[in-house]
Amino acid sequence: MINIFKIADIFQKTAEKKSFDFDWGDVEDAIEHYNHSVDKDLNKDDFDFGDVEGVGLEELDQYDDVGSWCQWEEGELKDLDEEELYDELVGYRGSGWTSRARDMIENKTCKPIVVVKGKENTCIGDGRGRVSLATGMGWDIIPVMIITEKGYEDDSDDDYNRF
Repeated sequence: MINIFKIADIFQKTAEKKSFDFDWGDVEDAIEHYNHSVDKDLNKDDFDFGDVEGVGLEELDQYDDVGSWCQWEEGELKDLDEEELYDELVGYRGSGWTSRARDMIENKTCKPIVVVKGKENTCIGDGRGRVSLATGMGWDIIPVMIITEKGYEDDSDDDYNRF
């Protein structure tokens, strides 16, 4: 069960930190990722947009095979000293991403990831680095925006449309 007070804390921290505002470029990246995976040429007009919500990290597996690409195990990063953490983050995605990651760690939140629910599959279209970081830091929840391809029908009993 997700603690509503933790969700409120995340959104308060997100609201206080301008760099964590939602970025529509992330939606475009998510759609591009989805298009590549299903060989389509969709754009923003082909999707309905949900609200940003706090989602438990363990719940992300319903949208993507997180274990197949997540960089770190749960809590693996949280006890590293500053130098070890820096080296680990730079080794993962370079110094530019590391700077943004350190801001996320300091504020214990990040800008929302984007989940794409499409007719052919469902995936985390943008934000895999943020999911990896949140997992490695042992966070419980992460902000998520779900975008849904128009005409999508939810077959939650079937796994064929995932990943």
